[in-house]
Amino acid sequence: MIPNAPPAPFAEAPLGWTESAVWIGTGFFDFHAPDPALIDLEAIARSLAAQPRWHGLPVRDYSVAEHSVAVWQMVRADLDDRHDCSPVRGLMLQAAALLHDAPEYILCDLPAPLKSLCPGYCGLHDILARAIEDRFGLPRGITSHPIIKAADGYAAASEKAALLSDAPGWPGMRDARPDGFGRQDNPNTAFLKVAYSLGLA
Repeated sequence: MIPNAPPAPFAEAPLGWTESAVWIGTGFFDFHAPDPALIDLEAIARSLAAQPRWHGLPVRDYSVAEHSVAVWQMVRADLDDRHDCSPVRGLMLQAAALLHDAPEYILCDLPAPLKSLCPGYCGLHDILARAIEDRFGLPRGITSHPIIKAADGYAAASEKAALLSDAPGWPGMRDARPDGFGRQDNPNTAFLKVAYSLGLA
């Protein structure tokens, strides 16, 4: 549950505003009554392209949008090696891979160890993930599919090798993959190009 907030500092609340809502450009997104129609693909791309992975520690930032494109590339390659997935299901998994971190366009990226210490964050992340899946016509829970989780892990290991090679590893860390890291000249544009190719809009 979201704790009770103090009274608003203005006399009249804007249309759509509640104590549990945040402005996301298209309106107030209420975490107690989420409206998927308010979620905008271009806002997701713009926000993720502006957010650094690894809380900005690398000398040159690597964005969440670039990470998302790399995860999509790995899932697409892994699906090509499988013969138990229909074309429609494959496209859904690719879209889910690209959007697996989309809730961070509102909630921002948080290091994985901290997420386990912040159950409130995790609850909000789940609410937003389900709304994003609904918005883009994806089955609920697909953004947490094992093939996407695995690619996410490979991407993290690949990013560490490329960006933070002096940092120690962590228990259960996967091996780096050549396709697990890739810089984009324009992360915003790269994210949207993949999204549009998958029929997202």
